Amino acid sequence: MKKTLEQKRDEFYDRAFDELFRRVGFEGYDEKFAQQEWWFTKREWTLEEDVDFTKWFIAEYMKALKAPKDIAKGAAGMFVFNYGWKLKKEYQLK
Repeated sequence: MKKTLEQKRDEFYDRAFDELFRRVGFEGYDEKFAQQEWWFTKREWTLEEDVDFTKWFIAEYMKALKAPKDIAKGAAGMFVFNYGWKLKKEYQLK
């Protein structure tokens, strides 16, 4: 049976959360860790890591959902804004 767009989207976001968590040392998405309040501020990454993840997200989103690049960029921006790790201090605005 062919997957619906909603199923494809849900599967992609599961992969995106796995990738997000792997990039800061987890084996994949950690549900227990994510149940903490403000969990996304408990780990940090560099600006380069943030940009690299965003590029990964855009490319994978386009493949998984057959979406145009501008839609993928918007989805990546929202995902990283809402769930991206805190930037290391040297990359924060002063």
